[in-house]
Amino acid sequence: MNPSFPPPASREPASRDLIAQSGAPRAPLRGRRLRVTIGLGGAPFGALTRLGFLGGVFHGLTRAALFDAFGPRVGDGAEFRCLPPPAQLGATPSWLAPDGTLGFEVLWHDNAGHGVRAEDVADALQRVRVLSLGAERHRVQWVRAQIGPWLLPWPTDAQPESAIGLAGGIQINWLTPLHMASRMRVARGEGDRPPFLFRTLRSIERRAGELEPEWFAAWGFGSDGWVEQVEAVRRAEYPPPPDSSWMMPFVWRYGSRTKSGVVARRGLLGWQRFQVSPTPAVAALLSAGECFGVGEGSSFGCGHFSWERLSLQPPA
Repeated sequence: MNPSFPPPASREPASRDLIAQSGAPRAPLRGRRLRVTIGLGGAPFGALTRLGFLGGVFHGLTRAALFDAFGPRVGDGAEFRCLPPPAQLGATPSWLAPDGTLGFEVLWHDNAGHGVRAEDVADALQRVRVLSLGAERHRVQWVRAQIGPWLLPWPTDAQPESAIGLAGGIQINWLTPLHMASRMRVARGEGDRPPFLFRTLRSIERRAGELEPEWFAAWGFGSDGWVEQVEAVRRAEYPPPPDSSWMMPFVWRYGSRTKSGVVARRGLLGWQRFQVSPTPAVAALLSAGECFGVGEGSSFGCGHFSWERLSLQPPA
């Protein structure tokens, strides 16, 4: 199997069909997406080329904007998700668009106990005038933050009940560094390893229950029926077939105002294939996971992925 990392533009998100079929949601989702564009017209073309992943940069910019606007209670305590561009594997990444702009998104939950709305966050971000990357600092000419809804599939009577099977498959493309090492592996000095689909679903499920409880309940996540579906995934994906994944280690760095020096993190990039035909609930949870992220560092934009359906034939 060719060990290549497919470019994002070549993939059609599997969640798009689900959204089209889901009809009107039963209740509004709590999360909203902010599309942020930063104008760096005065930055040199070679700016940011030493970084293969900008999650730490955008996380720091967003944290600083929240801290300046609302103080430490929100600046240090609010939970949000940065959705940066996919990591770049080349020796000299190119981030600036021809017009000198950078772009990323923020997933923000209004009802998270801090009283700050997405409109307030957009206003705070639009006041940013400096982009810092350690010793590399660039003057920001302007910031545009546009607020849009977060679309997720909801269950409807039109969606048939189906069981986990082996008739098809899915591919998960890890677009940003995945950090999912167990405490035992960290204690032994070992790094991350590709997770089973079962573990990925469990990680997304926990975040969905915390941040989107109405959507979580509508799908019946946590119920006995859902537990049976997840157990069926676990049984169907083991043992994994050969050539079912291509993953590589990826080191990225970021600066922190709470830590001295530059912090280095190691994660994984690549893709995994699973010979599992997902139920509508499993597909919906994967669609949510594209924004929630998986594993540690999701506020930095780590553990983000896209997924797609595959036509796979079970072994004879």
